[in-house]
Parts: sequence; C-alpha cells; structure tokens
Amino acid sequence: MVLMYTANPANEVEEYEHLGDVAQFALEQYDQINGTQSKIKFVTIDDRDNPEHALRSLKKIVTTDQPVAVIGPLYSNVALGLKSFVNETKLPMISIFSTHNDLTKNSSYVFRICASNRRLAKAMAEFLLPDVQKHKLNIFAFKDLSDDYSIDLADTFRHSIEGTKINHQEVLFRGLSGIERLKDVNAKLWNPTKKDILLLTTRDIVAAKALAAMESEPYLVAAFDTVNFQELMKKVKSQKMHIRIVTTSQWIPQKSDFSKKIEEAFLKKFKKPMNISGALTFDATYTAIAAYHRSLTKKTTLTQALKDSSRITGVTGQILLGQDGERIFSDQFLKDEILK
Repeated sequence: MVLMYTANPANEVEEYEHLGDVAQFALEQYDQINGTQSKIKFVTIDDRDNPEHALRSLKKIVTTDQPVAVIGPLYSNVALGLKSFVNETKLPMISIFSTHNDLTKNSSYVFRICASNRRLAKAMAEFLLPDVQKHKLNIFAFKDLSDDYSIDLADTFRHSIEGTKINHQEVLFRGLSGIERLKDVNAKLWNPTKKDILLLTTRDIVAAKALAAMESEPYLVAAFDTVNFQELMKKVKSQKMHIRIVTTSQWIPQKSDFSKKIEEAFLKKFKKPMNISGALTFDATYTAIAAYHRSLTKKTTLTQALKDSSRITGVTGQILLGQDGERIFSDQFLKDEILK
C-alpha cells in the first residue's frame, strides 16, 4: 500500500505527524486486535503538497511496486490531481483529509474517510444562521483563489445559505502574499466590529495569518476542521486577544472506548497525543487493512471489499463506505471556545 503524506507544508510554521508512522501503528493495532499477521508493506511518498510531484512519484511506484491501494493524500488539491490516474489504473485511493466535493464524483475508485465540504458547510451554516438573523450580523468569508479546497468550501457555504436574507460577503485573495496585499487595499476589513463574523474557509496557516492581521475583535471567528490553528496563532500573533472561535471537527478525543484505547496506545508509542490528521490517517489505514483481509477471504477485489457495506469501528466513529465512495454517518461536531 502507498501512504501519501505531506512532510513539509508550504509554510515551515505548520507541523504535522509523519503519517507513515501513523499508518504502521494502525497496522500493528489491527493485527493485535484481530489476531492477524498482515503481510502488508507501506511505501511512503512525501507529496510536497504538489499535485504534479505527487502524480510523478505515484506513477513510478505503481510501476516498480504494484501497490494494491493508496492511502491519502492529506490535501484536496493533491487528491484531485491523482484522481484521473487512480481511475485509469483502477487503484483504490482512500483520502484522509480531502474534503473537496468533487473528489468522489464520477469515480469508482476514490473513497473518502472524512466528511465532504457539503456536510461541513451545512453544519456551520445551521450553527451560525440563528445568531446572524437574530442580531443582524455580517459574515465575511475569506476565500483563497489559489487553493481548490478554499474555493470549494467558500462556494459550498454560499450555496448553503441561499434564500436567506443576510449580509454575506466574500473576501477574495491569492495565498499568503494575497493577505499582505489585502492590508493595503482594504483597511476597514482589518477592523471588524462585534457585528461581524469572520468565516475562514482556508487552510490553517492562511487563516492564522488573516486573523493575526486583525486590529480589533469580531463577534466570532468560524473555521473548518482546524488541525493546529491555535498553535499557529501563538507563533504569528504577539498581541493579546480574547476571541470566540467556532470550528467544525470530525473527531473528539476520548469520545468512545475504542478511541480511548487507541489514543492511550498512541501516546505510549509516540510520546504525544493523537491529533485529527493522525486520527483520520489511522481510520483510513485501518479501513483499508480490514477491507484487504475481507478481499482475501471472499476472493474479491479490494475495491469490491471497500464497497461491501461492512461496518468497522474507528477512532472517529463508525466507518461505513457507500457505493459512491463517501463515508456514511460520519460524525461532525462543532466546538465553541475562546481563543486566547
């Protein structure tokens, strides 16, 4: 199996697990829990958060190692860049944190262990709208035109509030440098009031950069499935702040007995707690291994086993993949806290 991860994101301030280690940990846990001895080897690819590099690397490994599945990648833009190739080669790919709505569209070989942007945006809209309508608040959605994930998420949120009479504006820019240019052309934007909600439909590092530029505190900040947003804020923002932040999350630590057990083993092995990207990587790998064993028993393809309606327990809850490659019944939580 090929595990695709991002070792060094575009900005060095971001930190991620080496997801290859997490995948190996998931294999060890599967064998321990099920009394098996899986003959599975992981070949890891640092996709460099670059679709072209990821595709070249995957094509090379497919030729030399003939893998049975791809686990990953982490980001939507890389996953979308691999979609045509996995369809052509009929190589099942189980994405980890790729929420773009089009990922599984018109594909029999792409699967998603996380929720789609459609689900995440709907959950956030349902949370925000009552307050927005009651207090006549404004929503400013930050949309990074250099990032497919951000575009899809911002567009999906806009569609989810169609028909409602609220003030919703999109703040358009391109990448981290675009945030800097925005400071020069829209001074008012950086002085939000208690009538404003900042909706950060961007990756963590971009969201942190935007929030760090704010010279006043808004009504609240809303963000999606943050991984290390608060740690980033500590590194890029020096002045004191006291901001209410609402985020979607697809995993709450310690929520189930299974999660508690795996988290304890993870902490013992790695000397640090599991985070959301590690949890989703564990579940994607665990799902692939379980399906691989079923395919051997039933003498079917791995793709057929992934679609056979088998339910397994993961750290992020029950895992059941539909015929469309989407995860059914994926949990979504909303965390409402104070960012200090």
